[in-house]
Amino acid sequence: MFHVKPIDPRLFRYARATRGFLVAVVGMGVLGAALVIAQAMLIAEIVVGAFEDGLSAGALGTPCCCSSSWPPAADSSAG
Repeated sequence: MFHVKPIDPRLFRYARATRGFLVAVVGMGVLGAALVIAQAMLIAEIVVGAFEDGLSAGALGTPCCCSSSWPPAADSSAG
C-alpha cells in the first residue's frame, strides 16, 4: 500500500515559489470557509426571523451584524 503525502516534500526543495503559492492557496481556502460560515449564519438569521420571530419581508432584508437596527426590538403591540 502506498503512503501518499498531501504535499510532495521535493516541491519545497526544488521550487521556492511553491511555498508562497501554497500559503496563498491555504489562506484563500480559510477565507472561503469563513465566508461560507458567515453566509450560513446570515441565512439562519433570516429563517429564524421569518418563522420564529414573525418578521415581515422588509424587516428580513438587512440581517447584518453591522446594522444598528439588528436585532429588531420586540414589538409590544403585537402581543
